[in-house]
Amino acid sequence: MNVNTVNFGDIIKEISHGLMAESYISDNEFTKPCEYLRLVDIDDGVIAENCIEIVYDSKRFEKYAIKDGDVILSTTDKNFKVICVGDMGDRKLLVSPTLIRIGLDKEKADPYYIAAYLSSAEGKAMLDGCRSGKVLKILHTKGLKECEIPLPTMDEQREIGEKYRHRLHEIRRLKADIEGLYEDIEMMR
Repeated sequence: MNVNTVNFGDIIKEISHGLMAESYISDNEFTKPCEYLRLVDIDDGVIAENCIEIVYDSKRFEKYAIKDGDVILSTTDKNFKVICVGDMGDRKLLVSPTLIRIGLDKEKADPYYIAAYLSSAEGKAMLDGCRSGKVLKILHTKGLKECEIPLPTMDEQREIGEKYRHRLHEIRRLKADIEGLYEDIEMMR
């Protein structure tokens, strides 16, 4: 595998922390309902179906809206929750302050490869090294952009990204099977 190392900032088009939900609430002609993504709404690389709904000002807060292909990661969780957002369709999600939204340059980096790397032991160690703070170590956007990340060729990234997507799909399928078994147990008399 041909792997170069680059500054994460070199492959990022846009990056932002979220805002407190109260900051989104406004009352004007641009006010629209949306879902608010929190750390608890992320599990095994998947966004929960029913995030809390808030009202936001579409003119002021569009930069916090999650877009197709964004990579979302936690700022405080020791294990770093990471997701790559697939097709959002009509769903509108905004990120909370405990999350960072990363929009990648998709000509340089495959979002699923980046999510796979950041989910790996090596990626989590890299993220941990980028955190700062004396009492509570937090991942900040500036420090994140300065971290170095291995970047294989686009073909290799796509291959790894596809394997990552397949594994996440398998995890979701197995979890659904397990939930079905628990339901069967509850129905036994």
